[in-house]
Order: sequence, then C-alpha cells, then structure tokens
Amino acid sequence: MQTFAYQEPVEMSEALAKYAKECKLSKAHLIRAGLEQYLEDLEDIAAVKRARKISKGQPTYTLDEMRQRYGLE
Repeated sequence: MQTFAYQEPVEMSEALAKYAKECKLSKAHLIRAGLEQYLEDLEDIAAVKRARKISKGQPTYTLDEMRQRYGLE
C-alpha cells in the first residue's frame, strides 16, 4: 500500500473527524472509501460515454421499455 499526502480545508477536516468518530472508523478509512467510490463513479461515467459512442445513431430503450418488450414485468 502506498501513502500520499494532501491538504484539506479546515471545514472538510472537521467534518471528516466528526463522521469518523460517529462511525467509529479512521479518517483514513473514510478517505479510502470515498476515493474508491469516486473512482468507481468515474469508471461508470467512462463506460456510459464509450457505450454512447458505439451506439451513436442506433435506437436506445429504457429499462421499462425493455421489460415491457420482453414481458419481464
């Protein structure tokens, strides 16, 4: 595992300390979990962009439309 340093605004530091105490977790744990979630969100966004690029011009359907179309309701 690697270590990295960063600077956070005082308000963020206070909020982080508050939630770490409430959750009985370390600040480092909360930071790791938050960063992990953020990176997963970025990957999801990138996947959507790739899919939109591939399907450009092709019809798209909502989940409800697919359920109805294939009788999955």
